[in-house]
Amino acid sequence: MIIALVYVPYAARPVRARVMSLKTAEFVTAARCLGVPRWRIVLVDILPNISDTLVVLGPLVMAMALLTESALSFLSIGVQAPASSWGTMIQDGEGLIYTRPMVAMAPGVAIASVVLCLNILGDSFRDCLDPRGTRGEP
Repeated sequence: MIIALVYVPYAARPVRARVMSLKTAEFVTAARCLGVPRWRIVLVDILPNISDTLVVLGPLVMAMALLTESALSFLSIGVQAPASSWGTMIQDGEGLIYTRPMVAMAPGVAIASVVLCLNILGDSFRDCLDPRGTRGEP
């Protein structure tokens, strides 16, 4: 819960910026002039237009949360002994690094591969949702 709370501002800033830019768009102004209730403007006009931002930020925030949880567990601040975490697995294998290196390397490789896959997934979502490749270019 704390890790999720820490990463809310990371996702909230781009979403807020997108909403603020959509708030002044012509279709939102037209809906406001027609007397459409605010909740309907949010649900019908604004939410579909920020869904691409949410879909792209999801995997990236999950990757950062995974790295944070693993680092905290490695430092014995996160998940404790009866539960299992990739960070605690690396910590347990730290003493065996010279005799059995795979005990510590396997969770590290798993963390790196999952983070890499999540980043590729986020980039793929961005490319699919922005087919022209504008990405903020004029």
